[in-house]
Amino acid sequence: SGIIEVTHDRVTVRKCRINGPGGTGNFVVVWVKGNDCVIEDCEITNGVGGGKCIWMEGVTGCTVQRCDLSDAEDGVYMSGSGHTIQDNYIHNLLHNPDEPIENAHEDGIQAASTTTDCLVNHNAVRENSNAQLSSSMTHGIGSNMTITNNLFQGGANVLRVEVPGSSGYIITGNRLQFGVGTS
Repeated sequence: SGIIEVTHDRVTVRKCRINGPGGTGNFVVVWVKGNDCVIEDCEITNGVGGGKCIWMEGVTGCTVQRCDLSDAEDGVYMSGSGHTIQDNYIHNLLHNPDEPIENAHEDGIQAASTTTDCLVNHNAVRENSNAQLSSSMTHGIGSNMTITNNLFQGGANVLRVEVPGSSGYIITGNRLQFGVGTS
C-alpha cells in the first residue's frame, strides 16, 4: 500500500501490486518523473477514486504495458513524448469523491496538450462511471500519435482528439462502443 515516485531515468517497475491510499485532486499512485522508464505487469488501484493510477509528467520514452489499472479518475495520464501505452486493461474508473457526479470526468487514457510521438496500442479501456462527461481516451492538441487496435468502451467521448491544431494522427483498427461500459 502506498505510492511510488520515480525520479530517476531508466527505472523499471515490474510485477507489483500497488494499492494507493486513495486521494483526490492530482493524487498519483505511480508518478514517473524520469525518462525512459517502464511500468509493466502491474496491478494499480487508487482506492477511493480521484487522482491517477500512472502519471508520466513531462518526460520522454516511457512505457506502460500489460498493467491492470482501476479505481482512479484517470488510468494513465501522460505528458511529454515518445511514450508507449500497450496491452493494458483500464477499468472501473471512479470520479473524484469531492466532486458532484454531474461534474465527474474520468479518462482511461489522457494525454495532455502538446504530448507527441506516442503509441497507444492494443489496450482495453472500459469507462463505466459517467456516460455524460468521461472518455475512454482523450487528447488535447498534439502531434504524431498512433492509436491502433484498442477497445474503447463508454463515456460521452469514446475517443476524443482536439482536431484544430493537431497533426500527424494515425487512428486505425480500434473498436469503439458508445454508452457506459461494463467491467
